[in-house]
Amino acid sequence: MVKKDNIESSGNNWSDGNNRSNGNNLSNGNNCSNGNNCSNGNNLSNGNNRSDGNNWSNGNNYSDGNNRSNGNNSSFGNNYSDGNNRSNGNNLSNGNNCSFGNNCSNGNNSSFGNNRSDGNNRSDGNNRSDGNNRSNGNNWSFFLHNCNGTHKSIFCNGKNGIAFEICNKQYNEETFDDFKDSVLEILGDWLPHTINYREMKSAGWQTIHSDNNKFVEEYVNDDAEPFLNQYHDAWSRCPREKVEQLFKLFRETDWLHDGAVETFKEITGLTEGCCNYCPNCGCELK
Repeated sequence: MVKKDNIESSGNNWSDGNNRSNGNNLSNGNNCSNGNNCSNGNNLSNGNNRSDGNNWSNGNNYSDGNNRSNGNNSSFGNNYSDGNNRSNGNNLSNGNNCSFGNNCSNGNNSSFGNNRSDGNNRSDGNNRSDGNNRSNGNNWSFFLHNCNGTHKSIFCNGKNGIAFEICNKQYNEETFDDFKDSVLEILGDWLPHTINYREMKSAGWQTIHSDNNKFVEEYVNDDAEPFLNQYHDAWSRCPREKVEQLFKLFRETDWLHDGAVETFKEITGLTEGCCNYCPNCGCELK
């Protein structure tokens, strides 16, 4: 093998053909890339470990072919995507775990091919749908469990091919939109993430490789369908004041059908606080 000279590059070890790249170890053909280990062919990429062919991407570990993507672990071919773990081919998607081919989708777990959909668990092919569990092919739908092929539905369980449903009963589009908007207003930016997405995001992802780096991972290891253990655990971290406001919304929405709140509780695993509502009759306590 012909050894290639390093150009304007200092402090490299067993590293050939680098340009303006310093402090690399066992790393070849890097351009303006510093502090890489066993990483080859990177451009303007720093602090990577065993990561090849990255562009403007820092602090990746075992991650190849990323563009402007930082702090990924075992993740390949991502574009403008940070803090992903074992997730490939994502675009503008951050903090996903074992999730492939997502676009503008953040904090998903074992979820593939989603578009503008956040905080989904084991849910594939969703569009603008957030916080779903084991639900595929949904459009503008939220907090579904075990539902497929839905359009504009919320808090449904075990339903397929539905539209404008709230807690397993069909209403009209306007009614759905009003109720959905009320729910999302209460939750704000909170979603039932089954991975530590919010913690890793607040840490700013990792831009320098270290053996102590942490990446997004599941809170609860749940390999048994229907994965309700993971989903209920995620909802258990919802701030209590938001939980109380959700139950208040259900109780004060007089047009909701009987059993709606029970479906909501089955899906989320949430319970009403005794300091606000009677656990027997559900009446508000003064």
